[in-house]
Amino acid sequence: MPQNLLTYFSRFVPLTDEAQAAISSAFVRQTYRRGDYLLQAGDVANHLYFIQTGVLRVYTTVEATDCTLFLGLDGEMVVALSSFIQRTPSADSIRCLEDTELYAVHYDRLQGLYDQFAAIDRVGRLLIERYAIQLRDHSFSLRFHSTEQRYDTLQRTRPELFQRVSLTHIASFLGMTAQAISMVRAKRR
Repeated sequence: MPQNLLTYFSRFVPLTDEAQAAISSAFVRQTYRRGDYLLQAGDVANHLYFIQTGVLRVYTTVEATDCTLFLGLDGEMVVALSSFIQRTPSADSIRCLEDTELYAVHYDRLQGLYDQFAAIDRVGRLLIERYAIQLRDHSFSLRFHSTEQRYDTLQRTRPELFQRVSLTHIASFLGMTAQAISMVRAKRR
């Protein structure tokens, strides 16, 4: 049973034993090696992932440049949301930056959980609300905060990224070049 996953869901709403059993049945344990793709641009995102251990990078490629959209760590959910919800080919890719153990649920199974359990449906809504707020905050930061402010905020809120993810990917996520992040780091020393 994916206890960390059940704990994660239970942080949002209390779950009955029946709902917990349904989640445990629907989410399938999977393991991947560093460098493996969970999703490649052009494919439809059929799965929502809960990271047990590892690091996932969600990114898109614009004019031959990779742009990191999200970096997921242990205990976090990751999905190419637009493709997953709209059932259309994804502009995003999801790749493992470390050997990764995760729990995956297929879109159809998740919809069945939503239909069967009001509590799980509510968790889904709350996760989407949380994602919308994170997206808004990140977008605001990219537009209105200096490179130093973005770096400092990420280091304060998600310091483990700096130990497990390359500076190139962190710079991309923060909307800056590798040179800019090096300059910010040099000022902090």
